[in-house]
Amino acid sequence: QTLFTYGKETVSAPDFIAAFQKAAQGPVTDKALLEYRDLYIASRLKIKEAKDLRLDTLPQLLADLASLRQQLIPAYLTDKESMDRMVTEAFTRQQKDLRVSHIFIRIGEDGKAAEAKKEAVAQALRKSDFGLVAKTHSDDPNAKSNGGDLGWITAFSLPYELENLAYSTPVGQVSPPYRSGAGYHFFKVTGNRKAMGRVKAAQILLAVPPNSTEATKAGLKRKADSLYQRLLAGADFGKLAAAFSNDMVSAASNGLMAEFGVGEYEPAFEQAVLSLKNGAFSKPFLTTHGYHIVRRIDLQPVPAARSNEVDALLQNRIRENDRSTFAQRELAQKVAKQTGYKKLFSNDAELWAYTDSVFAYTPPRIKLTLQPSTNLLQLGNHTATVSDWVAFVQPNRFQRDGTNARPYPQLWEEFVATNALQYYQDHLDEFNEDFRRQMAEFAEGNLFFEIMQRQVWTPCHNFLCRHGSGCKRVLRNAAQKTIGLVIDPAGFFRQDHGRLQPL
Repeated sequence: QTLFTYGKETVSAPDFIAAFQKAAQGPVTDKALLEYRDLYIASRLKIKEAKDLRLDTLPQLLADLASLRQQLIPAYLTDKESMDRMVTEAFTRQQKDLRVSHIFIRIGEDGKAAEAKKEAVAQALRKSDFGLVAKTHSDDPNAKSNGGDLGWITAFSLPYELENLAYSTPVGQVSPPYRSGAGYHFFKVTGNRKAMGRVKAAQILLAVPPNSTEATKAGLKRKADSLYQRLLAGADFGKLAAAFSNDMVSAASNGLMAEFGVGEYEPAFEQAVLSLKNGAFSKPFLTTHGYHIVRRIDLQPVPAARSNEVDALLQNRIRENDRSTFAQRELAQKVAKQTGYKKLFSNDAELWAYTDSVFAYTPPRIKLTLQPSTNLLQLGNHTATVSDWVAFVQPNRFQRDGTNARPYPQLWEEFVATNALQYYQDHLDEFNEDFRRQMAEFAEGNLFFEIMQRQVWTPCHNFLCRHGSGCKRVLRNAAQKTIGLVIDPAGFFRQDHGRLQPL
């Protein structure tokens, strides 16, 4: 709905209301709206004047706008629907921890051997204990000693695809085999509990050196027991930690450890801390690192209710986590659909043969009709060519560990998604109204600042330097011409109520 026009420009009611809501400092009244309307019209006319003077083509303003665009784009690479779903999912999963065990089968150069091993593991799991199969078959070197036990996990503890596998497996059951980019995975969920939360604790660690003799271990155990007796007698925990702990980082802070959550330490360590009340300390206990005495300082539970603050924290974690890749994949699919994605060739075998010939530096094995300039896909008014495809495949054609070549159909899906996301970024103003409005506000704020700097503030400053208090008259005249407009650092307009502050 158009609210008013000036020259060839139009202002919609939503744009005016959005500007008013950002600038309003008191209750919304008819009087406030009318006052702001006059101010808003004056500001629009001033910005139009700046455009008429072509200030919007100044290199510095264009550079500022381009820089802001690049800063804002990452926040818009997940659409609202996907982000809301992932926030809800992460919040729900954070309410409980899972105890999981894992069998990993690496896919090396011989994919058939890995496939055969996967089938052998699946057969063995039907008859044998998961831990025993992990010790004998898993390619995770730690499995030989821990039977594949990963300890407790929660949301964000594992790569997202493996987290999905764990949280979709019922307690006591084994997941179906799952293939990631690295290999095959089997999970068994062995327990769950209420979420651990975040813990503040201090510790005294008596480290057991590798390959220690039983006599050495026994001596460290006696020393740990002696320190525990001293604590019972009233000794200061921090002083003992500073004097005796082998954890040099925490010892320098009287044993105080960095705040930690689930999965960051061995299950035995976590359990010892959770079994304590705030302020209490444990008896000595053994982990793979040595003998510990821990004192729990505080436990911050996971938020049990949603709030704007909780959701914002989860959104930030999602953007920094590999979840963002999955969210971007969903966004790419939506963009491809909205822009009428078209695949402009039908012979996949020819494209694969062409690609092989490029990277093998050999003639193609079949007759080709493709040329470097041949268009392969279209998204809106954007096309991608064979040359674009080859440039994309070059850095992406092998597995992350540099072993097997990745299948072309998988690379093609990623190529389409990459082009869709690039189209989205290039046309983000059309896809997202919030982004368009934010960019427009910044651009117009810069224009307003620039024209005021040229026409009012700089001339007044120069006049003041020459004539002192006579500048008041110049400021008063300038204020009348611009209807008392000034601009605050955030780029929003307000009125100075017709009064000039004393110089």
